[in-house]
Amino acid sequence: MANLISEVLRQGIYTRIIAKRIQFHQEIESTMDEARLLAIKGTDEGTLIVAENQLNSRGRLGRTWRSQPGNIYMSLILYPDTALLPSIGMIASLAVSRSIERTTGIDAELKWPNDIIVNGKKVAGVLTECSLEEAQVRYAVVGIGINITFDPSTYPELSNRATSLNSELGTNLNRAMVLRCVLHEFDNLYQSAQSGILPLEEWKLKMHTLGQVVNVYSGNECYTGVAEDINDYGSLVLRLPNGETGVFSSGDVTLDETGY
Repeated sequence: MANLISEVLRQGIYTRIIAKRIQFHQEIESTMDEARLLAIKGTDEGTLIVAENQLNSRGRLGRTWRSQPGNIYMSLILYPDTALLPSIGMIASLAVSRSIERTTGIDAELKWPNDIIVNGKKVAGVLTECSLEEAQVRYAVVGIGINITFDPSTYPELSNRATSLNSELGTNLNRAMVLRCVLHEFDNLYQSAQSGILPLEEWKLKMHTLGQVVNVYSGNECYTGVAEDINDYGSLVLRLPNGETGVFSSGDVTLDETGY
């Protein structure tokens, strides 16, 4: 299998911040772990780590992310201002959503907070981790996984919840083209955010979660209500059955099929 980064470089990367420094690993424990170690050492902002396969990958809330060769597994290192930190997941998920639509023509919606959905199934995910010191951001690491060739039928527990771009297209997609587009979109969105222009309205328009009756799992509690809005900080505003609202900055969301 051809080196993914070599293919991307042949197509050209035209960014100001993102992917100015790149590491590629044929196999690694986790791009997130590698990025964290580099960030602690103080590597350049926008440093990109890409792996063909991960042995110990993870998703949100400590879940395992199934890694198979032929997909996209990457992490980016950022040093954002504290005020920008809540928007990093928004920027990342929009960059992926835009890239999927532009390279495939398939509509890519979002499930709060950072899942990318195609035809009702998860095709990509974003994981953001950060380190703070005295209320200042030391670094942020953004992990992105995109299913290109992933075959969910090999994992029965995922077959009704996950898909891949090749499966949706019915043909083999050039994944280097997808990755290149993600890097450009992320770079543009991140620079705009640094200038005070946040893509909140676009993020909300793509948010499949809004208007749905959902269950929000936060800590050990589950809250059911209508996903009414996303506030300026990217938090989910939930209208509870008693008419009150709950605001969640993090958590896990599932559609509630019973209503209330």
